[in-house]
Amino acid sequence: VVGSMIAVTSDSRCPQGEQCVSAGDATVRVWWQRAGGSREIGDLHQQPIAAGAVRIDELELRLLDLAPVPISGKAIDPASYRATLELAPATAVPIDR
Repeated sequence: VVGSMIAVTSDSRCPQGEQCVSAGDATVRVWWQRAGGSREIGDLHQQPIAAGAVRIDELELRLLDLAPVPISGKAIDPASYRATLELAPATAVPIDR
């Protein structure tokens, strides 16, 4: 399985040095492709409550980290985002959707 980040589609994370009621969340659009298969697209969230993982056969793709951290009053250049992804054995039985 290969894959990569396409874009950060939303970023409401609490800026560095600020006190926020919640930590916020970021959504990262990713693509993956199984050997010989077609490319698939999905969204991963930074916050565990929203996150979960993308199930790929017996594996899970998870968002571990998103940099840079927001700074109050400064926009993040979309090209500067870097996502740390993990592809690991699945931890639970998949739920039929």
